[in-house]
Amino acid sequence: IYATDSSVGFLNGSGAYTFKVDANSRISLSNNDSGGTGGSDSTSANTLLGYLAGDDIASGGVNNSFVGHAAGHKNTTGDENSGFGRYAGFGNLTGNNNTFVGSSAGLSDNGSSHSNNTGIGKSSLTALTTGVNNVAIGKDAGLSINSGEGNNIIGTSAGDALTTGILNTVVGYFALSTSTDVDRVVAIGTEAMESGNVTSAADGTIAIGSKALQALITGERNIAVGFEALKQADDSDDSIAIGYQALAGTDAGT
Repeated sequence: IYATDSSVGFLNGSGAYTFKVDANSRISLSNNDSGGTGGSDSTSANTLLGYLAGDDIASGGVNNSFVGHAAGHKNTTGDENSGFGRYAGFGNLTGNNNTFVGSSAGLSDNGSSHSNNTGIGKSSLTALTTGVNNVAIGKDAGLSINSGEGNNIIGTSAGDALTTGILNTVVGYFALSTSTDVDRVVAIGTEAMESGNVTSAADGTIAIGSKALQALITGERNIAVGFEALKQADDSDDSIAIGYQALAGTDAGT
């Protein structure tokens, strides 16, 4: 066991470090942070472990768990947040009830606060500003969402270009991966609505099946169900295609 002015730790028989805590290390088991006593069991109820993990917690920031290099680093008075992984939940200041798991999940290093979000997977929900009630599961899922709300996204790079869209349901590898601002879309399947940057005219579109409505941009009130259904339609309106490759090579409406 050793101790200096700046660190404490353990040495092995050869004098090499086996454990070291220095000025940048953060360890709190509800008893070594500035959150106060407003958390569970009249403690801060903050669990912190890692380089600068939860380092900025101030009085009133309680019931948080941050584990990993700089996880939850900028949280001040946010409550009930969990960040597990390098930079997980790094930038949220005062938002509550967020759960981020994975390296850079919920990174959000932009001086913002957001609440009720769940990001699981490397770089999921990494750009959040004021967005709330989003769920993103998968590497880069919901990667660019900033103020978007109520989106449910599952799959690697699913919805990764969305920024301000709301209330979208996106499931599948690269599903809805080019669109930035569309609302109330259902895109389910590998590369469903994948390549077109759809406009608000496409709000409410339903695409179910691999590559269904893959190229859609401005088309309105379309429903495609089946493998490659309406695959090439980019500005088709009022089309309903159901079945394997239904209207896959056409852009005709209705």
